Amino acid sequence: MDTFAGTRAGGTRIDCFTDNLNDRERLHVPTQLFFDTENGLFPIFSRYKFTVEENTPVEQEVALDPELLGQVFENLLGAFNPETQSSARRATGAYYTPRQIVDYMVDEALIAYFLERVPPEDGDATFFAERLRDDLLVYGLLGKEGTPDDHLIYESEIGPMIAAVDSLKILDPAIGSGAFPMGILNKLVLILKKLDPENERWKRRQMEQAAKIPDQQSREVALAGIEDVFSSENRYNNYGRKLYLIQNCIYGSDIQPIAVTIAKLRFFISLVIEQEPNDSAADNYGIRPLPNLETKFVAANTLIGFNQTETQTLMETADIAEHRARIAAVREQHFNAHTRQRKLKLVEEEKGCRTTLAAALVEAASEWGFQETDDIIAEARKIANWDPYDQNAVADFFDPEWMFGVSDGFDIVIGNPPYIRQETILPLKPALQAYYDSFFSGKADISVYFYKRAAELLRRGGVFSYICTNKFMRSGYGKKLRELLTTEMSLQILLDFGSVSVFEAAVDTCIVLAKRDLSTRDHTLRVLPLRDISSTFQVQEEFQNRAFRMRSSQLNLDGWTLTSPDVLSLLEKIQQTGKSLEESVAGRFYRGVVTGCNDAFIINEEVRQQLIAEDASSDEIIKPVLRGRDLKRWQVQNTGNYLIFTRQRIDIERYPAIERYLSQYRQDLQPRSSRGQGRGRAPGRYEWYEIQANTAY
Repeated sequence: MDTFAGTRAGGTRIDCFTDNLNDRERLHVPTQLFFDTENGLFPIFSRYKFTVEENTPVEQEVALDPELLGQVFENLLGAFNPETQSSARRATGAYYTPRQIVDYMVDEALIAYFLERVPPEDGDATFFAERLRDDLLVYGLLGKEGTPDDHLIYESEIGPMIAAVDSLKILDPAIGSGAFPMGILNKLVLILKKLDPENERWKRRQMEQAAKIPDQQSREVALAGIEDVFSSENRYNNYGRKLYLIQNCIYGSDIQPIAVTIAKLRFFISLVIEQEPNDSAADNYGIRPLPNLETKFVAANTLIGFNQTETQTLMETADIAEHRARIAAVREQHFNAHTRQRKLKLVEEEKGCRTTLAAALVEAASEWGFQETDDIIAEARKIANWDPYDQNAVADFFDPEWMFGVSDGFDIVIGNPPYIRQETILPLKPALQAYYDSFFSGKADISVYFYKRAAELLRRGGVFSYICTNKFMRSGYGKKLRELLTTEMSLQILLDFGSVSVFEAAVDTCIVLAKRDLSTRDHTLRVLPLRDISSTFQVQEEFQNRAFRMRSSQLNLDGWTLTSPDVLSLLEKIQQTGKSLEESVAGRFYRGVVTGCNDAFIINEEVRQQLIAEDASSDEIIKPVLRGRDLKRWQVQNTGNYLIFTRQRIDIERYPAIERYLSQYRQDLQPRSSRGQGRGRAPGRYEWYEIQANTAY
């Protein structure tokens, strides 16, 4: 069987993969690949139950849905590359987020958003919050689908709720496979379906917004499209809800183009399932073409924005604003362009507009007295040269106003920022230091800067919700972040998973939800430190049942201790009356063993036994080890880990089994050059098989 796309002049059939007219060189796909009874694709697919609805109840464990794309994404990153001797996950710190975690974070972020944007009918914000939460947990406004009037929202609140949904701006700054934006989309669709089952209010809202589009052609196209989307056949379905939520509310960025591509595919699938062939005589059976999402999900370095105030002022001048408005109009038209010819024409039109804009920016900057070598000229060119339609390019900056037209900040920033150790981000540090200035810390992992960036990207009153490493809560490099979260933000939720594994092979994690509030006033937040979870663990239920309240003033800048007020009071008494550890050891505190590569030097019992069996002398330098995560409240948790203690100046030839074992990590263990170049551990005078730091003490 060979696949083909159509015919050329003269009746020559061509396949989907090449324009080569030589039949002998055409791609042929054997029929056996599809229909072999044991290993054919179709027989394999027939063994599974498929669903394409992501909001299908999770109890259907046998179903394969678009969430599978997230797992595919993680596995692609985790694949070992023999050429680089590493995986993409190691470099990007990306892990797939389980659905129940996504649901919990989305629910809490939306509740915080509605509380801030919708005035309750009775003026009682506390009762309104209870009604929202009841709808979420009991009646299913944000959860399982019920009857159209199955909610606790008053009639007078429905209009403001729908307006709040339509005006929502949400960003995932490290979109991955799109789990969080997709979670937001599905929850918003359920809200609209409950509050406006016939789509009357939602359609009217879209018509009102489209009527404000300044460009006449774009306005007419948008109004006609709305009438088509909400035609009598589509009046009650979710297509119109999803389409305009995607167009107006949801945005994402990621430094990996593959992540952006997978996220777009996920949204395409979500739209495809909402359409049914309804007219055999109509073009494409009445099914509308999918929108173009190049300017909704972009490949860019979200952490770096523009730090030149002159650039921002320059972009606001009347002449420049006119060029930008034209580009925005072209992008608006491109979103709904239905033919390849139309898309290509708009892409070329925008390219011409950007060329004109670049020249205008440089000319305006020159008139202000700037030279060609000044940063403002470089930034002006960078803005104009950004091409959203190049699917393989990654912008080395992120600017929401230029890329998305969002000028006054996002309402929600949500996601799973990557965790990448500071040793791995050496090439990025100069740019991070230049942009983050006094907030920069040479020891901070990359997730710290995602918190700071969220604070910048949010509007006043906006909320962010992250699940990420919890190391910042107690580490020295996290002090500036702790200060940011307690003085410039209003913390709402802290859920610390401790050493409980949420992601396979990931670091210890926590969930943080905070509102952008510049007030330094003391406030109450809900806190839950988890020590263990059951096999039936449900994060929403667990948090509601076990969380306690703390004052933000109880979060010490030197390190956060998440515990109940009663225990904190007891600790204060102990500190006042007891003998400190510092006194007990006469001030002789040491940092412990720094290996530079724990993956190589820390082993489990099975590996220990193998090494000793191979060479009995190995036992001399394999020592029991405790890590910080093994020290629990009032006790030590022995995890059965061991340290290969090859201290400096060791005679490694005495331990051949150890040498052979460590050799598989040699490229990671080799000290880098004094300039920090190459792969491996920090520069220093030690051999590749030795512990990195001197342990003479």
